[in-house]
Amino acid sequence: MLDEIQELKSTDRNSLLTISQWYYREWKIPVEQTIRRLEEHNHEDIIFQLIVKKENKLIATGGLYNQVGIQLVYPKFREIKPWIALLYTEPSHRNQGIGSSLLKQIEQKSFSMGYSQIYLFTLSAESLYRRQEWREVERLIVKGNDTVIMKKNPLIHSFS
Repeated sequence: MLDEIQELKSTDRNSLLTISQWYYREWKIPVEQTIRRLEEHNHEDIIFQLIVKKENKLIATGGLYNQVGIQLVYPKFREIKPWIALLYTEPSHRNQGIGSSLLKQIEQKSFSMGYSQIYLFTLSAESLYRRQEWREVERLIVKGNDTVIMKKNPLIHSFS
């Protein structure tokens, strides 16, 4: 059974360390960079970061960001924001609907904050996002990987 999905507190050192290790293993983002970014948590960069716990153990995370890595590779995306980013589920908890639940929670919170469109990019989870009614904006190669940019608009999609 899942505990609630909640906002990450910048003082939660254990969660910060776990997330930073996940991000390093999955995307080679330096541990120190992730910790610093989540601790500072300024709204010009990270709007919010959510975590999912099961039996008080962190099992998933993701957030809404203004600045994402693809903007460094393709500057044309710097004006597009916000982005759902760094959505990660611990491997032993994948394919159980946890990532989808977290995604929906991030979407709902984003739209309730007044954002009219949200974006994301993915190398590996395109089918997850398509099932959640995300639409392709552009397909390109990022660091040798097929990558799709996607968006969602709350006026077109309903949350049931």
